[in-house]
Amino acid sequence: MHPFELRTERLVLSAPMLGDAEAIREHCQDPVLSRYIPAITQPYTLEKAHEFIAFTEQGWASGEELTWGIRARGEFVGVISLRRVTADDIGFWLGAKHRGHGYMPEAVHAVLDWAFDPANPLRVGSVGWECLTGNLASASVARKCGFTFEGEGSGRRPDASGEHPLSWRGRIGAGDSRDPKPGWPRA
Repeated sequence: MHPFELRTERLVLSAPMLGDAEAIREHCQDPVLSRYIPAITQPYTLEKAHEFIAFTEQGWASGEELTWGIRARGEFVGVISLRRVTADDIGFWLGAKHRGHGYMPEAVHAVLDWAFDPANPLRVGSVGWECLTGNLASASVARKCGFTFEGEGSGRRPDASGEHPLSWRGRIGAGDSRDPKPGWPRA
């Protein structure tokens, strides 16, 4: 599959490129990201950023994981992916200095719009979401985007040690309202 762009009023979602490596490296220095995303290990080097970009290229080529860089006013601010191999689930992160501007819910809605579009030959019936327990920021985005909280259990993906850490899960269906649902963890 060839990478394609998604656009919103304020954002352009496009495949990460080699020119984004330094921004990715810089954002991944954030201890919050490495706390909640096991793949982001410290120190996060430019070489790791290049490896991540190569991984996203493989995901696009196979169609198994579609990863977009999130760009606001031309600046690389974060990442969002739709993983087709694990229950069509969505994952995302945003650089620390770009949080609090509503970028991530806007990006999630763009990916959901594409994933649920009846004209899309790759259309899916539902999209899952998962994060490590305690990641209230990720849970807040999923809640704002209309996901239903399904509880907690062993994570679908193993961490660096091969364990499946305790995770929160949610899901949204193609016909579901995008209004926030009750029952989400809060601080």
